[in-house]
Amino acid sequence: MLRHLIFPLKFFFLSLLVPAIALCDIREWKTISGDLEFTSKQSPILPSLFTQIYFLRSSLKEYQLRVIRASDFGEKLTTASKICEISRAAVCINASFFDEAGKPLGLVISNGTIYQNIQYGGQTLTGVFERSRNAMRISGRNEAEPSVALEAIQAGPRLIIDGEKVSLKKESAISTRRSGVCIDQEQRLVLFVAIPGILGFPLDKLVDLLGDEKIGCRNALNLDGGGSTQLYISSELPGAPSDHMEVVVSNRDEVPVFLGLFPNPPPQKGLPIDPPLPIE
Repeated sequence: MLRHLIFPLKFFFLSLLVPAIALCDIREWKTISGDLEFTSKQSPILPSLFTQIYFLRSSLKEYQLRVIRASDFGEKLTTASKICEISRAAVCINASFFDEAGKPLGLVISNGTIYQNIQYGGQTLTGVFERSRNAMRISGRNEAEPSVALEAIQAGPRLIIDGEKVSLKKESAISTRRSGVCIDQEQRLVLFVAIPGILGFPLDKLVDLLGDEKIGCRNALNLDGGGSTQLYISSELPGAPSDHMEVVVSNRDEVPVFLGLFPNPPPQKGLPIDPPLPIE
């Protein structure tokens, strides 16, 4: 009797998995505020089995990118949702790696001030994400230009370099929560987090996804992951559609440094409007 039950059950579960896999494709980008767009790769059927990935992108014409330090708000470590609340950012994602004492590792620049210099040793912190007055880029730590950067953090490893996927043999076998930043083919900023399901999602599969035409990363950098991975998108965005809801990818650990997006303030009446800074 048991043998006769096994095959119907097997086909039953397969019937659930097939539509779930089909629904795991990357969704179309949706504008949620100004030049801020959101998409995801997730399955509403048996979601615990499949990796959930969230992407946010902006041309930075209507939003400003800043490095937010928890210490600037009287906190040693904090969460993405809390730092967004107290700094009034619209979007926050964890950034730098940090040591057991909660001190950030590697380069940290916020609002033009260098709080920590580049770390040149080791095999992890190999990349630097920088935002200068007229450019945004991800480079190797030896090519970084902290003297001209307004905002910068150091992390690693680099995942895509000038459109070429990086071979990551050691890290590729590990399936864990991931955070990251990339610059796409149209020089837009893309933030992403990946939360693996039971079936796992190694890093090389994430790199393949970042190179997908819907995401189009030309340069990508892995940020701190594991328990540090977290993302917060406010429900109160300027001009957001009525169906926009708060997005919270919760964390297991509090962290010291974040990347944040802030809406440009509306121009004061009677004053000229400054054009947005170009991004090379």
